[in-house]
Amino acid sequence: ENADQIIIGKNENGNVYLNPEVPFSSRYFIVEVDKSGNVTKVNCDKVIAINEQTAVEKYEQIKDKKSAKGFVEIYRYGKKDTETGAFYLFLDRGEDVENYRVFLFYSIMFLIFGTLLVLILVVTFTEVILAPVEASYLKQKQFITDAGHELKTPLTVISANTELIEMEQGESEYTAEIIDQVSHLNELTKNLILLSKLDEGHFKHDFIKFNLSSCVYECVKKVSAVAQTSSKEFKLEIDENLEYFGSEENIKRMILLLLDNAIKYSKSDEIVIKAYKENKKIILSTTNKCEFEKGNYNQLFERFYRHDKSRNKQTGGNGIGLSVVQSVANMHDGSALATCDENGFLTIKITLGIVK
Repeated sequence: ENADQIIIGKNENGNVYLNPEVPFSSRYFIVEVDKSGNVTKVNCDKVIAINEQTAVEKYEQIKDKKSAKGFVEIYRYGKKDTETGAFYLFLDRGEDVENYRVFLFYSIMFLIFGTLLVLILVVTFTEVILAPVEASYLKQKQFITDAGHELKTPLTVISANTELIEMEQGESEYTAEIIDQVSHLNELTKNLILLSKLDEGHFKHDFIKFNLSSCVYECVKKVSAVAQTSSKEFKLEIDENLEYFGSEENIKRMILLLLDNAIKYSKSDEIVIKAYKENKKIILSTTNKCEFEKGNYNQLFERFYRHDKSRNKQTGGNGIGLSVVQSVANMHDGSALATCDENGFLTIKITLGIVK
């Protein structure tokens, strides 16, 4: 209930009409004022805690407020205009306010307790639910590692026997195809094993300080013949004497995979290779023309993803090279990002962690 519902008006004797139940259920006091806002009468008969002076003080706190109803401390007030001015009814709502505070306190405590309980249950049951998934994932990684090692022997035998056939009967298109496919499988097997080991962080202990600039030049030299065969030319923008602390072997492999990817999929003759230091981090990047549609270019780092859905053998890719690139970057507290500008130039940017 509010003051507007309780106050009805005045009778001819000047007495206020009230809901008949109010005197028995509520504590209240009334302040009457003239049109200038001066107090003309105070009635505190229905409340012990308030005297006339206190009642006037409560009125002074709210007289300049525009709203005709509201709260002043624990009192709910309502204004009723009359011919001679107005009168204000102040209802003691202390019990309601206290009940609200108690309700709010217990609600907050219940929320905190409920949140903690749910968190405990989630943590507990998540471990139980994810245990089989984790076990399956570990078995999958172990299978990849074991299968990779098991494949090495038959691939080596096939390669050796093919070479013997070529020595005895001469090279043919069939033996050349066998050797090419064996080489392809060997590369795939190495990358799969490397990915599995990178996921497990097996190379952290191999970190050394080395000259990354020389490392990039060395990798470019290794693939320069392949680039020339494909009519590709490297444009090098490499800062000199870039020192870095990391796994030199895996960073070399990462650079070779970046270069190999650029050579295979570039639609332009020029491939830009950059290596520089930025904010205490090392940036490596390749930029080349591509024919990718606009979208999420970072899916290029997904395992076995290939932009060519037909999985054309002409490029020789298996969709795992850039996954290795990303894993090597992550191992060095870095990241891999793919972007493509409006002219169709794809940039693979590798950020390696802070130089030590």
